[in-house]
Amino acid sequence: MAHGYMRMMGKGKYYYETHLTYWGLKRLVRKFSIIDYTKKVIQHPDKFCANDMITQDSAKQKLYLFVLRIAYWACPNYIWILRKQ
Repeated sequence: MAHGYMRMMGKGKYYYETHLTYWGLKRLVRKFSIIDYTKKVIQHPDKFCANDMITQDSAKQKLYLFVLRIAYWACPNYIWILRKQ
């Protein structure tokens, strides 16, 4: 999909970055316990000083929360704190 997007937007022919999927990340950190702040930061951007990226009670915030609810695995970024078990 990334290659097609690059071509469609005229930004190049190939997307050279390789990212882990959600499940790949979970495998990578399987020896740790995960404290997930992703949804909390989106729900309360003022509390986490993230209001430069997302505004409280905005349409953008509501869209992000909806997408997280139905397809958390598709989130482009996760905010995790890892703790050794």
